[in-house]
Amino acid sequence: MLSERLNSLFTLLQCNNTEIAGYAGCSPSHISRFRTGSRNPRERGRAVEKITTALYRYAAAEKLLPELCGLLNTKNDSEEVLIPAMIDWLYNTEQFNLPPSKTPMSKQIQKQAQDTFAINLSNVMSLLKLTNAKLASELSMDPSIISRYKNGVLAPPKNEPVAEKLCEILCARAAETGKTAELAELCGTDEESLNPDFLHHWLLYPTVQKSPALAETVLYTIENFSPTQSLLPFVKKPPVPPRKSCYFGTEGLRQAVVRFLSKATKAGGELLLYSDEPMDWMTADKDFFAIWATLMVNCVQHNVTIKIIHNMDRKAEEMGNAITGWFPLYASGKIEPYVYQKLSKPRFFHTFFLHKKTACIYGQFPIGAKEDRFYDYVTDPNRLDVLEREFKVMLSNAKPFLKIYSSARRKEYHEFYAGKQAPDICLLSGLPLITMPENLFYRILKRCKPDKKAERELTALYKSNRAKMLEKLKKKLLHVVLFNPEENLDTAPSVNFKMDMYDLSAVYTKKEYIEHIETVRRLAQTEPNFQLTVLISSPFKDVQIVSFSDSVIVLRNKEPYGAFVFMNYLLAKSVQDFLMESVKGQHKGLSETIELLRDWVH
Repeated sequence: MLSERLNSLFTLLQCNNTEIAGYAGCSPSHISRFRTGSRNPRERGRAVEKITTALYRYAAAEKLLPELCGLLNTKNDSEEVLIPAMIDWLYNTEQFNLPPSKTPMSKQIQKQAQDTFAINLSNVMSLLKLTNAKLASELSMDPSIISRYKNGVLAPPKNEPVAEKLCEILCARAAETGKTAELAELCGTDEESLNPDFLHHWLLYPTVQKSPALAETVLYTIENFSPTQSLLPFVKKPPVPPRKSCYFGTEGLRQAVVRFLSKATKAGGELLLYSDEPMDWMTADKDFFAIWATLMVNCVQHNVTIKIIHNMDRKAEEMGNAITGWFPLYASGKIEPYVYQKLSKPRFFHTFFLHKKTACIYGQFPIGAKEDRFYDYVTDPNRLDVLEREFKVMLSNAKPFLKIYSSARRKEYHEFYAGKQAPDICLLSGLPLITMPENLFYRILKRCKPDKKAERELTALYKSNRAKMLEKLKKKLLHVVLFNPEENLDTAPSVNFKMDMYDLSAVYTKKEYIEHIETVRRLAQTEPNFQLTVLISSPFKDVQIVSFSDSVIVLRNKEPYGAFVFMNYLLAKSVQDFLMESVKGQHKGLSETIELLRDWVH
């Protein structure tokens, strides 16, 4: 029966109606009718294609394609193969057994964050000698709730008053008992920086700070991004909004945004965006979200440029949504994202959407105002000039979050890289050029026959980056992790020009590769701070990663080529955690590592 098999798919993927409805661009009740059997779509109809496409994209985003392949008895996890196979399976009447399921990535992240919160809260309460009963009394709640917090069963909502009050109580208790310095040390900061805001983020946003899971999601998104990709719902003709000078409440903000973005699509120009109010006005109503998404895509397609400041108070959500959900828009190069450097504890929410010289949606209201709020729709030229200057002040207090360098912007990327010190850890698909002996580099470069300009650029990069590497090794560790991107180990290894964003095609001869390996061996023997790990298998095939203490570069090794530079120390830390997690248990002695490299020689 179709509904039984469909429910089995939901069980295998551990998803619900709302999640799949989001990918399908329909209401959860629509999915529910399929699952209850009250509606039975035709085998080759549009409805079943839509729901199986949504299930595929959910599985891809949650890294559950292997489980789907196991059920459908295929090793090919491409969309072209799995969706037809899923449809055939749904209408098959033979008996079947579900393979073991795996927790989806987003739910893993949520559970890991909850577990980390439980550990952190338990440690803080132990340090401050706070009992469940005492803390519950100050929070005006039952002690059993505190117990569930500490057991990892429950966590307070991040943006609710109870979470803020919890952190205020803990900081006040630390001050009263003279434990502020110890609490700061436990949180990984200094005494001056410790405040309820910092504690709030340390307790309730541990995913970005401590877990490599977000990094894995980001890297997986970049590797699998396609220029034609769009997971956004689409509306053919957005509604015509009323023209007012002031809009009230949630519905008013939605009307103002439709008017604002519709005008921007037609007029072009630049948008300056900031909002720290909860995003329910945009995401809670699926129909409106489809309208908003369509208008945003239209703006980008009509060459509207966008500067957006993300609010650090919801950094985990904003990073995840901006990178994974909206990556096709960011990859267009039309959106320039920033984040605020410092955390704040506002008493007011602030929404500021400015279309330069044209219009601005401006709202400021107390936290907790709910529907008792309004937004001015400003068109007066004098006020618009003042508001634009205000936004520039806001930008001066923000830091860039993401820069994307296409292959056409390779020179700009090299200028950016020239200003960096040597990285801390790299995940590469081939030995870095800077570990190659100079005479070997020139021989291989000559064989590739690049044009004179490329030859000069590559030579300058080689000399500069090699000097930076040798200087770094005098003081700090450089860890190079290598994975073999070739499916067939008999294939000759490629020279890693792609790390510098050059699409030169060259493979080592056996003699050249051995010479490079031996140079790496000598480097590792003479430089204690040079560490080399070879992965037998890698989570990625088409990206290389260069990670610094304050930023991360992700290089795509397939079309569209590009360097994605994330300038955020929290994400950099997450990527480093992820890379160290990947190499855990794979550290080997130098001789064994060199032998693994020799196995790659054809």
